[in-house]
Amino acid sequence: MLASGCWPFIKQRPYDVIAKTANTPKAIFISAYASAPLAADYDYALAGKENELQAAITALSKLTTGEVHVSIGKNANSPLAGLNNISLHKVSGPHPSGNVGTQIAKISPINKGENCLDNYASRFGDYWRIVFNGKFNAERTIALTGFFR
Repeated sequence: MLASGCWPFIKQRPYDVIAKTANTPKAIFISAYASAPLAADYDYALAGKENELQAAITALSKLTTGEVHVSIGKNANSPLAGLNNISLHKVSGPHPSGNVGTQIAKISPINKGENCLDNYASRFGDYWRIVFNGKFNAERTIALTGFFR
């Protein structure tokens, strides 16, 4: 991850800063619930990539001795729901319920001296491509919305 240039995508809480490689986080949190207005649908963007997602989870899980928490929508048909070695959480509610910081506060709050790593499912493409072929790819699925004339 360091050699590929993707390490800055891994954020450390508290303070939402680039993760320090010397720290062992108590857990890793990944949000696949997009509660922000007009956000892209993670279930659609990640559909059919279960093997790659599992490889990314397996790689990320080596960074902690704790759990890898994955949050999906309460009624979602998420490709992340069937992955191994995760603690799955079903989330619902208005924004900011999909924010990783909100999920950390509800699931496993950070105490003084602790830290955890977080990310959004939209960055998973970066990880599995690195795990499979050793190359960074900035390809993204985005949502275009709004009023057009």
